[in-house]
Amino acid sequence: MGIKKLQQLGFDFIATYNDMAYKEGQLVSPQVLREVFLPKMKIVAEAIKLPWAFHSDGNLTIVMEDLLTLGMNCANPFEPPCMELKVAKEKWGDRICLWGNIDLVKTLPYGTVEEVEAEVKQRNYGKIAKKKSTKGKLPKNPPELVSPQPPVRGDLQTAM
Repeated sequence: MGIKKLQQLGFDFIATYNDMAYKEGQLVSPQVLREVFLPKMKIVAEAIKLPWAFHSDGNLTIVMEDLLTLGMNCANPFEPPCMELKVAKEKWGDRICLWGNIDLVKTLPYGTVEEVEAEVKQRNYGKIAKKKSTKGKLPKNPPELVSPQPPVRGDLQTAM
């Protein structure tokens, strides 16, 4: 389904999932990103008329300025420890919404309520979201916690 058709379905925003990096850095050199990927990505980005979020795990620090030329409204997840929210706020916070920055490998899926709350406060989220249902939770995570980045793994396991 094309972007134009997708935008006619009544969504409030679009999230793209582009995993382009490891914790140590991007999968391709900045030059390859600029010469090969960005021109194609810009074609898609220009077709998006709704607010949109760009997602990629890993460290995109070196290419973030290039990625911002796509015009996204939000970037996600600013994966710690390779991309810290405080630094991202200083560099790009006046241009895009910053979504994420909690440890998705250890703290969120396996931490206690207290550990997740402490990390959220340490990383300057301000509020912790609560959820009424347990759908979408990662295993071992108390049902009252919700990720700042909604997980889907639990829903997929339930559906199987």
